[in-house]
Amino acid sequence: MSPDSFSVVILNHNYGHFLGPCIQSALEQTLSPIEIIVIDDGSTDGSWKLLEDWTHRHSKILRAIRTERSGQAAALNLGIASSRGEWVAFLDADDYWFPRKLETTRREIHDQDVVCIQHYLEIRREPPKENQREGIYPEILPPVITLRDYFRSGNTDFFTATSGLTIRRSVLNRIAPLDESWKICADVVLTRPLPIFGKVLTLSDPLGVYRVHGANQWYGTEARTHYVENYLSRIQAANDALKRFGVQGRIRPERNLNYLAERFVRGPIRRCLKRLQKV
Repeated sequence: MSPDSFSVVILNHNYGHFLGPCIQSALEQTLSPIEIIVIDDGSTDGSWKLLEDWTHRHSKILRAIRTERSGQAAALNLGIASSRGEWVAFLDADDYWFPRKLETTRREIHDQDVVCIQHYLEIRREPPKENQREGIYPEILPPVITLRDYFRSGNTDFFTATSGLTIRRSVLNRIAPLDESWKICADVVLTRPLPIFGKVLTLSDPLGVYRVHGANQWYGTEARTHYVENYLSRIQAANDALKRFGVQGRIRPERNLNYLAERFVRGPIRRCLKRLQKV
């Protein structure tokens, strides 16, 4: 297999109305992947019929695998195990890429120390909201992430969403299988071990679109409402990976000023205000 070969793994659960543009964006890449694999995780919205039509029309490159509803980590495991490219680019079925995503990514894979190449995603709301700035997701990331960043900052939130991740096969083979108890947000257990094995590069431009449509499994509000619990679960996932792969040292949350402020200042104030509103 060529060292710059790309597999595309698309994860779908009841996003049939988004599937067409998503698959089309993978098919229309200026650098063609060797395969596009869609994992349908127990959809009940007619997604499978759509996938049968798409795979019939593009059988040389596109295939779909149907499973019982098992959650995101299980779908990722199946996609990783079923693909064969030296790099695997992940894409959620409600998102899509710009045409030069894979071509742009390939320019950065010459460095053997690079284990993941990620990029920003443009946020597009559906339906659009008048006078609302769309922005990009995440707002800002370091251009290079190493394990030192975890220890220095007490933080691991240096990664884009699943649709912006392309990961080296040799590293995926070491990380997988992922813990399948992560039914959503499984990109946490996919990404947090990566700096153990090398550098993560962040490309400067958005190369795809992150749709916000009201049926997202995870976006914005949940993360803000339960920031402390979610932050600690991500730290725990990273520390579990460090232990699993024999890395000395642990990530210490008390080094993260944002976490301390949320836990001891902003969070208590919010809860106090809510109690006062009920009086």
